[in-house]
Amino acid sequence: MPDGRVLVVDDDALECRSLTELLRLEGYKVESANGGPEAMTALDRAPYDVLLTDVSMPEVSGFDLLKHCSDEHANTAVILITGYGQIESAVEAIKMGADDYITKPLID
Repeated sequence: MPDGRVLVVDDDALECRSLTELLRLEGYKVESANGGPEAMTALDRAPYDVLLTDVSMPEVSGFDLLKHCSDEHANTAVILITGYGQIESAVEAIKMGADDYITKPLID
């Protein structure tokens, strides 16, 4: 059984729920946040091993969450997900410290 706590963040409720359930079925301890502000609160409340976050969200983007983790939660691995994959964006994410950058759909 996998070990580790995962925080899934997406402003699309269906995407968030689907990915959360998939990871739970794989044995991960998963919590979800429906957007950046909720994710910031969750990150500051408890430690996570992995943050899996959408890039494009209103108010607080995935890049904002990546920076927050880099500054405040250095032990949290950050994986950015996007429906609009662009090489420049992926390169920027990796330069900023993202552990991975993947495109949707994650589930076929």
